Amino acid sequence: AMRGMYPGDSPNRQAVTVFLDGVPIPGGAIPGLTGVDQVEVVKGPQSAYFGRSTFAGAINFITRAPAETLKGSLDASYASFGTAEISGSIEGGLGVDWLTGRVTARHYETDGAWDNQFFGGKLGSRETNAFSVSLRAQPSEQLSIRAFFAAWEDSDGPSAQAALTEADYNCNAGGNGRAVRGLNYVCGEIGNTPEARLAQNTAQVGTAGFAALVGGTPVHDANFIDHMGLERDAYQSTLMLDWELGSHPLAGLFGKSSNQWGAVTETYNRPDPVYF
Repeated sequence: AMRGMYPGDSPNRQAVTVFLDGVPIPGGAIPGLTGVDQVEVVKGPQSAYFGRSTFAGAINFITRAPAETLKGSLDASYASFGTAEISGSIEGGLGVDWLTGRVTARHYETDGAWDNQFFGGKLGSRETNAFSVSLRAQPSEQLSIRAFFAAWEDSDGPSAQAALTEADYNCNAGGNGRAVRGLNYVCGEIGNTPEARLAQNTAQVGTAGFAALVGGTPVHDANFIDHMGLERDAYQSTLMLDWELGSHPLAGLFGKSSNQWGAVTETYNRPDPVYF
């Protein structure tokens, strides 16, 4: 991250843009990349090199071309709070000497590390499933083609969040605005919030109000999300072309991405009834 980088902001207002193989990624959300050759980070105005929306800089992830020889990898880990991750890849030639490919897959999950006060269960649980395909074709010395596709799903439970109330304010005595004890904001470190405010009203799931909320809007399809937390379906694809047409080189970068997500959260963090 760098100053001016706002993931999820409109591409027309981004001051720092994330690129994948030179293709801009709207919103800056990228999959869990495993075959990265190098990462380019440039600061300051880069519009002459990377185009608009790079006034404060650019970050470019360059994927590694698939190897010609057959090889693979497998990684697995397990940690506290039910945290587990497994990922693997296989790559090599695809029957002809000018075409190679690589396939990767990854699964990650964690139960969450915080107790949901009042309502039971855990806060901060996450799950991600992802896969990617990379192809490299060079049918002649004059033509080179690289293609990359990645898709992933995120399914997270209630987020770990807590509320700050007026009782936590310690600054600007006698200032304007809503205040308790003459104070209306926090100076210095916030510190820890009481456990009593670390909660989400997950009891809302299954109620009529919850069903109406997730039943389909112009933002997402009906039943896209059926739980507290976050649901995401996303993919990204890039295509790179280099073609020598005599003394006239032709190069092109093409990309298409989709990032559909929805989040349901109870922002008051209290056991009282809440309204969505």
